[in-house]
Amino acid sequence: MTTHRINGLVIETTHEFPPIPIRSFDWSAVLDSYDGAIGSGWQPVGSGKTEEAAIADLLAQIEEYDDAYAEEEAADMRREERGR
Repeated sequence: MTTHRINGLVIETTHEFPPIPIRSFDWSAVLDSYDGAIGSGWQPVGSGKTEEAAIADLLAQIEEYDDAYAEEEAADMRREERGR
């Protein structure tokens, strides 16, 4: 396992090398807070053919989640303003 600090996030990567012929899942990347527990809420896992690809996949998932959260927050504020 290797630890990286990127944009204020602590990311841990692992070389999995699963016993399948597809190499697209050889690397995984998770935030250091990842525990894999079912009830722990949203915990993205990036995967890729290379360590860099797994990190990029993880960061893309985080960005999508943050964008969706920001969009939902903006929608809530608009609903609140209309209700006043």
